[in-house]
Amino acid sequence: MGTIFLASPILCILLAQIVRETFFGVTLPSGVLSGSGQQMTPDFLGETHELVWSENGQVGVGQTAVVGIYSDIENTKYPSAHLYLFTIKDGQVIAWITEQNQGNPEKRLYFRPTKNQELQAFFENLVLGRSSTVATETSSATVPNTSVDTKNLTVEQAANWAKAHAATRYGVPFTKDDFLSHVVTNVQSSDGLVYIEVREDHSSPNMKGTDPNVAPAAGFYRINANGQLEKMDVVAGTYAVVVETYFE
Repeated sequence: MGTIFLASPILCILLAQIVRETFFGVTLPSGVLSGSGQQMTPDFLGETHELVWSENGQVGVGQTAVVGIYSDIENTKYPSAHLYLFTIKDGQVIAWITEQNQGNPEKRLYFRPTKNQELQAFFENLVLGRSSTVATETSSATVPNTSVDTKNLTVEQAANWAKAHAATRYGVPFTKDDFLSHVVTNVQSSDGLVYIEVREDHSSPNMKGTDPNVAPAAGFYRINANGQLEKMDVVAGTYAVVVETYFE
């Protein structure tokens, strides 16, 4: 695998160390981002955008968020290397690709949307908070408990519900015990709702091999007034119901 550059916890499943790399002389990621360090201007089907390296997928009006860059130049023979840019603009997520291996008077890198539908779908799933590997919200490892009153959860129950949902998105063999949580209670929040931030627990057995010094975000949740668990769309900054019945 080549080098993956990630700006955002949106792509935490692809977490990789950010190092300086070049693509046919263009320094990544600075060489393609807007600003003083830009060496070549990315051209997206005849359009140029103001590209901003984003940690949460959100940028200013008119700007395009770059949340990931991937190059296979380390393992591909010249001149067949590829460069991918993963962008978000106005809620639209696109995986772009270029195979350009030389410069031009215009100093442009010409990109097109990838024809790899699996890659595009994977990117969309990550950004939109879905998982292509999980068909349902609950798996064989989770059992709904209809006896629990989700309008009156304890702090521990609220945390476990959100962590269990995050585990279903990651798939087998992950469980709620592979995640950490921070709960803001309805007394502490300004709107009277319960908020839960879920992060990966890199000390758990199933997270073996990950960096123990970091805890990437796995999801931001809240429990609405109807007792339903909602998950935040980190791109739009809005919440949507993901499950109504309590489970761990």
